[in-house]
Formats: sequence, structure tokens, C-alpha cells
Amino acid sequence: SKSTMVPHPPWNLFALLAVAGAVVRSANAVTFPGRGPHHTQGQLPRPPPAVSANHGAVREVVVAPHPGTPGTGNPVDSTSGTRAAERYFLVGAANYKTSNTTAVHVFLVTPQQGAKGPLRSTTVGANPSWICGGDCGRGDTKCSLFTTLESSTTGGVAGMIFDSTKGALSLEKTALWPSKTASHVGPTHCAVAPSAGAPSARYVVAANYATGQTAVFPATVDGAVSPAHQVLDYATGSHAHCVAFAPDGRHVFVVDLGLDVIHGYKWDATTGKLELLHSLKFDAGTEPRHLVFSADGKWGLLQTEKTNLLMALAYDAETGQFSAPTKERTTLTIPGDWNGISSGAEVRAHPAGKHVYVSNRGHDSVAIVLFDTVSGALRVSSWKQDLISWPRGMNLSPEGDVLVVANQQGVHGNTVVAFTVSASGSMLTVAGEPQVVDSPTDIFFPL
Repeated sequence: SKSTMVPHPPWNLFALLAVAGAVVRSANAVTFPGRGPHHTQGQLPRPPPAVSANHGAVREVVVAPHPGTPGTGNPVDSTSGTRAAERYFLVGAANYKTSNTTAVHVFLVTPQQGAKGPLRSTTVGANPSWICGGDCGRGDTKCSLFTTLESSTTGGVAGMIFDSTKGALSLEKTALWPSKTASHVGPTHCAVAPSAGAPSARYVVAANYATGQTAVFPATVDGAVSPAHQVLDYATGSHAHCVAFAPDGRHVFVVDLGLDVIHGYKWDATTGKLELLHSLKFDAGTEPRHLVFSADGKWGLLQTEKTNLLMALAYDAETGQFSAPTKERTTLTIPGDWNGISSGAEVRAHPAGKHVYVSNRGHDSVAIVLFDTVSGALRVSSWKQDLISWPRGMNLSPEGDVLVVANQQGVHGNTVVAFTVSASGSMLTVAGEPQVVDSPTDIFFPL
């Protein structure tokens, strides 16, 4: 088992930035597969393997339908009516090539046997790189989900319906990214909020890395997406990479990798519009990438790209502001003596609250980080590297008993692999075999 236990080095923030920056700068610049031709990064340590022609094929696989607990997204035992160990998850995929990936895939997973699939693959548009939603688990067997279409010409947001009784996904309606030209460059990340005024209304807030914008798309619980009714433009050099709603839904944060800033907004749930309140600025070159909240909602957990850092930012729910990072609340997510290239990709917080996971591309690992929910202190306890290469995305099941990793490329590329998570969240164990899917970028569990 390739799990590496390590002591925590006495880094300070400046040393962390210097080391991580030096690691990346030492490599030769090439096209970076995590963001297409408009983002460069270091030389890959190994090329992706050849992919057979049918790996990316869109297909409908006939499987026996599973009776489902209404709204849970989980199969159930048809005799007892209790939730079985199996759970559905969806995989978004993007390869940023001429023959773009076009499907979102449905899988099953159990903590004991790992992932199985894809059971079904549904065509939704070019490069569905990120999936967002939140209606599943509210008592209905069908729920609305949305995906970013990260195309360079026909990009936008697609609405979908997931049927938890069958594990079936259907495309409903798509809205193109607003553009003054014929080319609609698609967004990277999205989050969904309910409307305060109409129970059936939703709003999809999407961040666009390529254009340096954030846009709000009105939508419905039926998966219909309308053209954006608010577009926010940022300064030259912006690469908006992530949208995160605060747990209470009153504030929204856009993480801007290009400007090294988190834009903080007040969210009007009635009008579905954003109002800028403040910005948290980081050192130039930090490259903040993704943000999630801790289980108790008191901390923002920010992961960076080029500098391979994880930061715990204290959150004030009344003002909607984060504290500035400190030395004690910052850790490097790769070994200090790592001399290859690496870039952070994804961050997830365990529901038990004591552990955070960060995926590292290049180092090809998931860092397991101890998190003190009182002080905000962070410390890497180990790295998991079994069957992991270029882990662009990953996600935890809502119960926190399974972690699924999306290997976009490399030795184990074009696969998803499941890990059983210990009750405390401190250990990951490979479950089952990797499952083949072309250029996976995101894992989503319908709640």
C-alpha cells in the first residue's frame, strides 16, 4: 500500500510559497491538461496511456433498475425498504481536444466492492467538466442537476434530471455562456441556490476560467436553464475557478486563481443576483483554486494550485468575511523534498470534521490532512498514492465512508477508483478495481 506517513515540518507561509513555487518553476512549460490550451504548467512525469476508441463512446447500458429510496440517490433493499450499501455517483469528463468528451456517466459504488460502471452515459454537450446540484434528497425520486460545458465555442450550462429509482440521467435544457461573438467559451465551475420567491426556481452561479467572469443563470427544478441575467467581469488576468455558497446561503465566494483573490458577495435569494461586499487578496502567484466549508461551517478550506497549499480561513457568518491565512493554518500538501512538478486540484472535508483531503497532480496523491476545528491548525498525516495519477477531481460520499478519485491521465489515467474511508477519516483503503472512463474530471454524489 502506497501510504506515506510524515511528520509535519515547521514551515512558515513564505517558505511554503517559495518551495512550492520553485518546484513548479523548475519544470519545462507545456500544455496543462487540467485547463486546456490557455493554461500552462510543468512537464508531466509520464505520458497518458493510449485510450481505446470506445472508452469515450456515449452509450446506454441496459441494467436491471434498482428500486430507490425517494430522493436519496441510493438503491434500496426492496424487501426491507432500508438503504443498501450501494450508492450512485456521477462522473463529469473533459479532455479539451478536438474530439471533446460529451457525456456524464452514472456509476454505483460500495465501500466493500468499490465502483462499478459506467452503467449509463448521457450526452449533454462538450466537456461537462463540473457537476452541481442539491435538490436530491428532499423527498422526490427525481431531482435537477447542472453541469458546466467547458467548450471553447459552444460552452455554457446544461440542466439535467436524475432519477434515483433507476439511476438514469436525462438532458433537459442548455444555456450558452453570454458572449458578444459567435464563440461561447464555457465555464469551469458552478454552484446552485434555491429561490426565496418561487419554490420551483433555482439559480446556477458559474465561474469562467477562460473569460474571467462569473454569471448567474436562472433555472428550474425541471432542469431548464435560461440565459444568464447577471454577468460580472473581473480585471485583466482573472481566472475565476470556483463558486462556493456559505452554509447559510447568504453569501457567495468566487475563487479567482488568476488575480489571487477570493471575491465575496452578498446573495439576494429573491432576485438571484450578487452584490460585491469585499475581497480577500493573497500573495501574487499563490493561485487559489477551490474552496469548501468545514462540516461545522466555521472554516473555509482553501486549496491552491501552483503552490500546493491548504489554508484554513476562519469564517464570520454575520459579515460573510474570511480571516487572512496564518502560518499555523497553512500546510504544504506535497512532501517538502519532492523535486518533481505538482499542482493542487481538489479539496474535500470529511463530515466527521477532523480530516481534509487534497488531490495533487504530478505527485499523484491524495494528502490526508489532520484539521483542528478549534484552532484551525493543519497537518498532513499521510499521502495515498495507490492507483492514483493526475487526480483532477475527487469526492466523498455524504456519509464519508467512500472517496472516489478521478484520474484524468497518466499511468492510471482514464479511470475512477474508489477508496474505503475509515470511520475517523484518517485512512483510505483501495476498494475494488479502477473503472475505465475517458478523461474524468469531477465526481458528484446526488444527495
